Amino acid sequence: MTENAIKQEHGRYFIENSDGKTIAELLYSEIAGKNAISIDSIRVDPDYRGHGLASRILKQAVSDAAAAGKRVKPVCPYAKAAFLKNPEYAKLTFKA
Repeated sequence: MTENAIKQEHGRYFIENSDGKTIAELLYSEIAGKNAISIDSIRVDPDYRGHGLASRILKQAVSDAAAAGKRVKPVCPYAKAAFLKNPEYAKLTFKA
């Protein structure tokens, strides 16, 4: 599989296939009054699972949050599991 670029719009990161169809998407929201974001969901099209897209898109979102000096609250199950396994992510965990 060709590595497609990760795109970002306010509230979401996504990857499209060569036809412009969204094949992976991470939705996030700003936590009001805090310097933090919440990773609300990560979805990968079933035809593209097993190619590391969820991992790539999460890594980009966490990297961008860290660069902006923000903490991250992992809400969706995939993000929660990744934050438990990755000490670099765990350092950025937002705790209310």
